[in-house]
Amino acid sequence: MSNNKKGSSEVQFTFMVKSSRMLSDGMSPIVFRVIYKAQRKDVFTGITCPPELWMKSEKIVNHRYPPA
Repeated sequence: MSNNKKGSSEVQFTFMVKSSRMLSDGMSPIVFRVIYKAQRKDVFTGITCPPELWMKSEKIVNHRYPPA
């Protein structure tokens, strides 16, 4: 069998914030990213959050949002 290489048939899923596409209200869209065979597809969820409340390492919005 071959060694694991970039571009293998593994599927990767992740959530991320697209701060480069900030909306006029200061919110950024949350995107679901799928990577398969070195090709990626971003699916916009329709959900937004302030980019400063996105926790990159956990890939979630801070539990204090929305503020009470």
